[in-house]
Amino acid sequence: MESERMYSEVYAEFNLFGLDMDPDQVTALVGISPSKTWRLGDPIGPPPLILRYKNNGWRLKSDLPLSLDLEEHVKSVIDQLQPSWAAFVELGTRYSAEISCVVKSYGGDRPPISFNEAVVKRAAELNAAIDIDLYIFDDDP
Repeated sequence: MESERMYSEVYAEFNLFGLDMDPDQVTALVGISPSKTWRLGDPIGPPPLILRYKNNGWRLKSDLPLSLDLEEHVKSVIDQLQPSWAAFVELGTRYSAEISCVVKSYGGDRPPISFNEAVVKRAAELNAAIDIDLYIFDDDP
């Protein structure tokens, strides 16, 4: 009998959102290309879904392999923001900021979900909430 494979897929992203935020102006201000932007009313996901965004948004996703620890992904996102750090700190006072983390665990894997003091401090400087979505699956996708 073949044993279940245990592994996880992990990523993190920095999101800014707000009703009066213009994602194109954010990109022009910070000089960093986002992973994704959206506007109020844009569809979330492909058809036939009818969910729509309830705000405008700007996202920058970690570019690391999905097999690395969550803290490494958060550090990667913070490092990508660094060239325009002061602008992101200011934007975090005007709009909602969030570090969104996704952990998908397969076959009973238990990846670490923790952040050192430096990461927490940097998130606080951005006035960013930290959201962690944990998905647990018995088998491979």
